Amino acid sequence: MKNFLVVKRLNIFNIFVVMLYRFFKFEVYIFEFSGRIVSWLLVKFISLQKCNFEECIDIDLSRYGGNIGNSIDKITNKWVDSELLDNFVPFLTNVKDSHIKNRLLIREYVLHRCTTLNNICVWIDGYFINHKRDNLKIYLLGDISRVEKEFLKIQFGDLKIKPIFSSDLFIVSSFTIKVLRALYRKILAIISAAVFTKSRVSNINHPSFISKNVDTLSYKVLYFPHQSIFYGNLFVKDNIYSKEIDSVFYPSNILHIELEDITISHYQSKYYRDQNITTVILPKVKVIKMYKYLTYILGQIGLKKTLLFLRKDFVLFFIFLLRGAKFLSTKELIKKNYNAKLVLVGYDILFPITLSLAFESLNIRTVAIQERFLPTFMSHQTFLMDTYLCNSELVCKTIKRSNNMFVNNCIPCGQIRSDILKNYQKNITTKNKRFTIVAFDFHSDPDFNSNRLNVIINWKANASFYNDLCNLAEGFPQVDIIIRGKGSNWTKIPYFKEVLNKVNKIPNIWIDDGYSELNRQYKLASSSDLVIARHTSIGDEIIAVGKRVIYYDYFTNSSHYFASEYFNYNNCNIFAYSYIQLEQMVQTVLNGGELLTEADVLELQIMTNNAPADGKVKDRVMENLNIIYNQACL
Repeated sequence: MKNFLVVKRLNIFNIFVVMLYRFFKFEVYIFEFSGRIVSWLLVKFISLQKCNFEECIDIDLSRYGGNIGNSIDKITNKWVDSELLDNFVPFLTNVKDSHIKNRLLIREYVLHRCTTLNNICVWIDGYFINHKRDNLKIYLLGDISRVEKEFLKIQFGDLKIKPIFSSDLFIVSSFTIKVLRALYRKILAIISAAVFTKSRVSNINHPSFISKNVDTLSYKVLYFPHQSIFYGNLFVKDNIYSKEIDSVFYPSNILHIELEDITISHYQSKYYRDQNITTVILPKVKVIKMYKYLTYILGQIGLKKTLLFLRKDFVLFFIFLLRGAKFLSTKELIKKNYNAKLVLVGYDILFPITLSLAFESLNIRTVAIQERFLPTFMSHQTFLMDTYLCNSELVCKTIKRSNNMFVNNCIPCGQIRSDILKNYQKNITTKNKRFTIVAFDFHSDPDFNSNRLNVIINWKANASFYNDLCNLAEGFPQVDIIIRGKGSNWTKIPYFKEVLNKVNKIPNIWIDDGYSELNRQYKLASSSDLVIARHTSIGDEIIAVGKRVIYYDYFTNSSHYFASEYFNYNNCNIFAYSYIQLEQMVQTVLNGGELLTEADVLELQIMTNNAPADGKVKDRVMENLNIIYNQACL
């Protein structure tokens, strides 16, 4: 019988416990490392191993990511006390379905606590594939609270993973550490401000695009683009801009707000200046305001009830209290700094729930254009929006059935970036001299420690995809294959040296690295004869314009599938689950056949885009935005 210890996060507090287990001949695997402890000689001396998804034998993707929603719901519903919920609902004034949305704040917390644990268990299940047959004993060392313990029981009861310690005190200690770190950063900032003068030279290599001395109260429309209006070097998130200078949706008439400071390129910064785009960072909620609302909530609940709830479940009460204080503090912050009628959300599913609730409470309407199709079907996703300009009626129906997605007005408009493809298609006057395939990959993280913890988007999976593309190129010399990704940084990672050399030796396959040209991926796709892609939003946009696409849903170390686990596109013939199947599908097209019937194509277009793409999605979006704004001004 073998004994294994898996450590959730190695730090200075648990390293001596780990050493004790190593003394008793346990094999120890570390999931995450805290700070620089990974470089300690002591860590290297005791021979600790790193969890790495690339080394898994068979990853069960049906347990990964978006499939944990049902377990999260069960834990949340079982945990939330109705009497406690009733006492906190009144603080969410002017919020529709306040009971349900208050519960969502707790669900958000449960999901946050369980996400890393879920990934650890997926790794254990995929790495120790014969753990039952081999009678392995697997122990888990980490900050496991009652929530995580229940999650293990519901989601991974068959693994029999034994937590070494489990206590709700981990939640309190985690919060205390966060507070101490925040105080440390505050003190450090004060010292830095005192030591360094305002004459400090800013980083000339990465100029800031954040505006100074802005009258934020003068703007009627706010836009949260999510990490700038640029999506890398691929396209600009300008779908909500009007060309009319007098429109409230003209770029310079919109206040752009970022949740944190980020770095952009010189070219991107120049774009902001040329368009006269004003950008500010959303102010942080101050500790003194949090304290003010913590005491206010406690005063409203009363001492007797507070003691009752603390005795009943001090952790749940603590979380309700913090979430309530954060909501009220955020609401006051928005009221003080902004006087908007409308908020535009750049990335629907990543917009903070608390922020969305605060805007709703202040009667400021939030509007989002759907960013991606597939997350609609992921059970763990939660988002709140007043108006959702989505892809299709199917999306509206799915949201209506969901327990965790709340939209007051769902309006199908089509996929916004399908317009780009339609515009490129208009300019195509000649056919390709050779059959051309454009292949869209996943990105590769250059950092090894980040890469090893990525379940499906890792070096091994991506190298396998490139190798299979090379095999296609060698098997079909009459075909040209263009590899196009979100970037070409992967070519600088040593791991890909072998496959890169292979690509360079085959004359009919190459990597497109033209990232100075925005929308180039759409230009390539529009002129292609076939697209092969890891599941990506551009694949759905290609379906919308009626072009051929194959989703390559195959992973070398998994007998399960990723994208089709969430939505199988009504079993239409667009997925390849192995290289052999991919090769057969390409051969079918080369022989003059089609992967889909005309009825299949139309069915997919209605599901993903509400109709065949017509190049007028932005027109519909702007029409609806103007209507919504006028309504908000009444």
